[in-house]
Amino acid sequence: MELYWEHSSHPRAIIPSSHLFGDLSDDGDRNDDSDQGDDDDQGDGGETFCATTDEGNDAVLAACPVGTAIDEIVFASYGTPAGACERESTYTTSSCHSDRSRAVVEDSCLNRESCTVSARNGLCGDPCPGTYNRLYVQYICR
Repeated sequence: MELYWEHSSHPRAIIPSSHLFGDLSDDGDRNDDSDQGDDDDQGDGGETFCATTDEGNDAVLAACPVGTAIDEIVFASYGTPAGACERESTYTTSSCHSDRSRAVVEDSCLNRESCTVSARNGLCGDPCPGTYNRLYVQYICR
């Protein structure tokens, strides 16, 4: 389960449900084992998060868990990306994609606890003039 947070003046953010409730056991009791280190999405000490926003707004790569930082940008596309951020991302690029997307996000965000990236043509170039673009980012905190 994922919670989508959206506000008219803020970009859409996807928050893994494990960060809100912990896992529920079969009997409904909370089983929050996040401090055990074995609920990581990547199996290598990292947790995967995603951020999306529309052209003209900022994508906020939310704060990583305490003691970690943005270590890897798994996917970044400014244009008309598709897919969803789930345990296994289904994000895909389309023919409308700025090749500079990943480099721009990496330059702004790697080794930081959180960051903000502007989804504007001036930053990544306009991959498809006349098309309303979006920025999708998947990242790992370690």
